[in-house]
Amino acid sequence: GATTYGGAAVELRVTIRDDGGTADGGVDTTTLPLLLQIWPTIPPPSFSVGPALTVRQDAGRVDRSGWITSATRGSFTPSTLTWNATVSDATLFDVPPSFVGRGSTADLTFTPSPARSGTATVFVTARDAETGQT
Repeated sequence: GATTYGGAAVELRVTIRDDGGTADGGVDTTTLPLLLQIWPTIPPPSFSVGPALTVRQDAGRVDRSGWITSATRGSFTPSTLTWNATVSDATLFDVPPSFVGRGSTADLTFTPSPARSGTATVFVTARDAETGQT
């Protein structure tokens, strides 16, 4: 029958037969159950990011509410996303970029270093707490 997540479980009966015959009490067939479960593929988390940001090196703390949008878990049951950010040049930040999720959005926060200037790429991943998928 159908499962909670859209998969299916079916019990099959498998019969094995040999050609040894049944003379003298022999057995030439055996039937065993075989449970076959088919689960749907669970997609990884997905999301959209906001526009590229340009800030002054002495800007202080930068907060962008809802910078990540359309975040989906991928799993079929309630689960949370864990956000991770890495940067191409960590020396440009006193406090590196981080994200706090709020439903289908996440807020971006960072503090640029007042003594440095340059360009950094922020790599963002979301991990589904239930499936472990990123």
